[in-house]
Amino acid sequence: MTSSAYTEKDYQHAIQATINNPSMSSKRKELGEMIFKNVPRHRLAEYFIGLIKHVNGTPNIQVLKVKNEMTVLSVLVQSFLAWLLGLKYSKGKNHRGELSKDVEEIEDELAAVEDAESVGETFKSFPNAIQFSESEKREITEMLAKLEFPSTNKVLHLAIKSMDITPEMVVEIVHDLAQKGQASFSSLIVILSEPILNKLPLWPELLIQCVLLGPVTATQVESYAAPLKEDERKIVRDNLIAAEKWACSNAAYTEAFEKYTHRSSTTQPSFDVYRNRVLSLMADLKHKNRNKTTIDSQAAMGIIRSTAIKRYKKNEANNEQLLDLIFNVLKHQPNLKSFVIKLIEKTYNDIGLASRIKQLDVRNTKLTVPFADVDIYEIREKYLSIPRNVNVNFVNNAAHLKILCHQLDEISKSDYPYVGLDAEWSPYLSKSRASILQLALEKVIYIIDLDALYDKKELQDFFLKLFGNEKICKIGFRFSEDLMQLRACSPNCLSLYEPKNLICIQTLFFDLVNTCHNTIGNDLDGLVVASAEPFVANPEIAALEIELANPEFDKNDIIRTREKLEILLEGYKERDKIRQSEQDKDIALGQIKYMGLASVCARVLGKKLDKSEQCSVWDRRPLRKTQLRYAALDAFCILMILDKFLNYCKQKNLDIKPLIAKQPSLKAALPLFFTVS
Repeated sequence: MTSSAYTEKDYQHAIQATINNPSMSSKRKELGEMIFKNVPRHRLAEYFIGLIKHVNGTPNIQVLKVKNEMTVLSVLVQSFLAWLLGLKYSKGKNHRGELSKDVEEIEDELAAVEDAESVGETFKSFPNAIQFSESEKREITEMLAKLEFPSTNKVLHLAIKSMDITPEMVVEIVHDLAQKGQASFSSLIVILSEPILNKLPLWPELLIQCVLLGPVTATQVESYAAPLKEDERKIVRDNLIAAEKWACSNAAYTEAFEKYTHRSSTTQPSFDVYRNRVLSLMADLKHKNRNKTTIDSQAAMGIIRSTAIKRYKKNEANNEQLLDLIFNVLKHQPNLKSFVIKLIEKTYNDIGLASRIKQLDVRNTKLTVPFADVDIYEIREKYLSIPRNVNVNFVNNAAHLKILCHQLDEISKSDYPYVGLDAEWSPYLSKSRASILQLALEKVIYIIDLDALYDKKELQDFFLKLFGNEKICKIGFRFSEDLMQLRACSPNCLSLYEPKNLICIQTLFFDLVNTCHNTIGNDLDGLVVASAEPFVANPEIAALEIELANPEFDKNDIIRTREKLEILLEGYKERDKIRQSEQDKDIALGQIKYMGLASVCARVLGKKLDKSEQCSVWDRRPLRKTQLRYAALDAFCILMILDKFLNYCKQKNLDIKPLIAKQPSLKAALPLFFTVS
């Protein structure tokens, strides 16, 4: 490429690479590298802006779709930003490093970064990140903010992370465009719902603009309203009530559309579409749609894929679990049947299971295949087991729940006021809520059927008794999401928004190890143990070493270059060192923060927690025996860990109570239309 202006011919490589490689649309970083890596760095912004404007301005290209109904435009933008993010996190030099993690993993970790200042500060610590001038950032942001993308893409959020664009700049540009009627709905909804953006000062018409232009969820509205002061929340409520009134009159809707969106009424969604969206949104905000069951197709396909990987690649699931999940998804979304059959038959070559799926009659309310009758107390070599002297009780009626409330009173007066907690829900539902709550006491585990007790006064009384009692120390593992799912069961229960004495066992583990390091040194014998599971090296290491040693190594492969594979190999080896260190008798504080509950169990109790039922069908009755075992252990293992901590502190003359007392509360903002029942 010369220094002259780019022409249509210069963009054909990028367009053809996208069209001719549909399988690459899901490998955004690799496709981005294929398209953009040979563009001179100082002209990268110029090329990208010209490419996107060319595609957007060429009707026959603009309408083209590749795999999964994604447009060429969307794939190109996603690939560019994913490639930039990959370079930012690469280990190599001269911008040619390889990610030590997938782009999706990095995005998940960075999603936790919610304050605006930390984004820029974090970016500066990555020397391989491509630097853009302020004018280039502004031009790219303005271009992207005018384009419509699928709401799940969150393009502007990804641009912030990959290009060192400040959230303040994004808000300023989108606001200016919104005032001219040029901001896309997808850019407005990102500002509304993403914490990294919606905690900044925003313009008061933003919510109304979103509601008038497209579908807004109750979760997005509550995320936007959560950090606001009460007088600002009142304005939000008033605006929503006004939007609801416009749904009664086409003329009022048209007038509001032109006034707030600064667009011509010829571009507005139809009145019927607007009315249905607003009425559904208000019903959700007022918790009137709580019995509606809908499947999120994308989430369902993702969970089926991950369960299939557990079944066929990791041997961590069986056909019973997979078939149970598939049947219950197809019952609500029969159009996914061809996807499932192709996955099982073509990808994993399981002709037998594929044949059974073809014969499934999803019109039946229940799967007719009998479930395995397992002993929930069975001792397994690799995994934790429920002690046989601990009872497991299933609670599914108000009378039994009242008895449990009385037992909680006794616990609060005892010298062991600890309760292990966990909740389960079906993750593929669009509007999920907890289906069961597991409550572990010293000698009994209760599995509470929240679906059976739904909307009963006794359930709310139970929540008040449990979460409102300061004397009962409730212990979960990263329990914030569980609380959100419990609130969906009882949205007007105040104690679920302001739980008392609710702590995280992971945070307690971190604080205890930190205390030990600061007081008695690194003597953690008796607190952590070597994992009972033998260390197994990542098989990718051996495979890469063989590939790199092959004298016929393909030097023309632009995706799997020798340099990139060597860096990838180094990353795998580094991660194996960390994994192996987790099996020694000491532990670094940094490791604890990233450990899941199964890993904590392995380090403290010597055995892992079996997580194969994590993404199960939890709203189907009866639960399978393996589900009951999983659910019971998920709560009881927390008390097992706590007991280990208590015994260790007694031996070392340490006081664990201050560590429990100092944990921050999990207080959450009340819903916009909260009313105490």
